Amino acid sequence: TSSLSQIIGAVLIAGFVAVFASSCATETVSYANDAEELVFTNGADARSTKASTSDILVKAYTFDANSASAAKFYFGDFYTQSGSLYISNTSKFWPESMYASENSRLSVFAVTPSTIILNDESYLNSSSNNLPTFDYTVALDAAAQEDVKVAKTVAQSVESQVVLTMGSVLSTINVNLKGTQAGQGTTVYTINSVKLCGAYADGEYDFNSNHMQIAEGAETYDFTLPVSAEWNAKEVSSDDTFTPASEYAFHMIPQSAVASEIVVDYTVEYNGYVIFSGSHVEKLNGLWSQSNTCSYDIELNHGGERIDYNPFVAE
Repeated sequence: TSSLSQIIGAVLIAGFVAVFASSCATETVSYANDAEELVFTNGADARSTKASTSDILVKAYTFDANSASAAKFYFGDFYTQSGSLYISNTSKFWPESMYASENSRLSVFAVTPSTIILNDESYLNSSSNNLPTFDYTVALDAAAQEDVKVAKTVAQSVESQVVLTMGSVLSTINVNLKGTQAGQGTTVYTINSVKLCGAYADGEYDFNSNHMQIAEGAETYDFTLPVSAEWNAKEVSSDDTFTPASEYAFHMIPQSAVASEIVVDYTVEYNGYVIFSGSHVEKLNGLWSQSNTCSYDIELNHGGERIDYNPFVAE
């Protein structure tokens, strides 16, 4: 009987299988009773982010749906990139207690980057209604920033199929620039630096509300956007359109932008002569909302003023 029970248990083992989402902004993962491993997909965004190469941290918990007892830690694992998928090297097996009662439930939380530390103390010691939280600080250099993505499934029955959809909890900020032609001669722009000034870097995410917000006591900082090589001695024409200032984007804590500004330091040459060297300040407004993208199109004036010289020769 014991052997038969073990065989039945092996047949009923639940695992995980990946389903790729059609949108690059979300990644879908599902688990079903006939799979053996959890596989994540993490598509790249329009502007580069290190999150596309980061591991995914997965933590799972079990609890009895009909009791007030706290959740029990089931497993924690890192899922590493394998081609376009994320996969663990270890298989997950449901503990026997999961089959002891139809009231047994499973909750899974996934985050990337995997360096995030989940605060699950209340979840383990109080009630299954107190879901984990985590703190996050975005890097001051956009090239080092990572797009934070999360997914969860809460209080799911073992017998059902569950789909996890990972989505960003930050706001993506794109900066696009356009130069203006000074005259019929050759107008050349060189972008020296692009900064996002006066924004908050520290945030707190709560799986209960699915909301990322500015951390209590947070301060504002200035953030640097690496300049694209094409903006080094870039010749512009009258029909130029807005082009990205960088191959990167800012990935920021959701917040109001009314106290922030973008500062572009640049130089303009006309027919080999420097006609402008200075900064353009773009005052911002609106709201950087969670999981949305905000693009700023900034036109940089050439700074030169035409001087008409009409000689007069007196007799």
